Amino acid sequence: MKKKDVLQAVKYGLIAASAGIIQSASFALFEEVLHWEYWPSYLVALILSVLWNFTFNRKAVFRSDAPLSITVARYYILWAFQLLASYGLVALLTKPFGDSLTAQGVFKLIVDIFLYFISFRVQQAWVFKPAKEK
Repeated sequence: MKKKDVLQAVKYGLIAASAGIIQSASFALFEEVLHWEYWPSYLVALILSVLWNFTFNRKAVFRSDAPLSITVARYYILWAFQLLASYGLVALLTKPFGDSLTAQGVFKLIVDIFLYFISFRVQQAWVFKPAKEK
């Protein structure tokens, strides 16, 4: 693995961690403090983290020179698939546990870690692909 790739992976991880903190904290606020239902709590928290993640991945991690309109469209296509996969898998896996927040948290972590690795490769190869490689 090239030094550039390692640095890119480290930056991606740090930004993903910060986005995860934003998503987790806002989700807890919406669901536990404001008493929103699971789905709107999850969606709004995810949107906040996605905005953060897109901005810093584009500028700091992948340093993309591809047109913003293309990267935004591709990013949101990827995001939509991840949203459906994460929500669907967590809902499916936690169904036997009822409304257990512990089960939701554990399965959400497992599912999102799996999706994290897939997303890195998709962003690197497609979403933020440098304009000169097209």
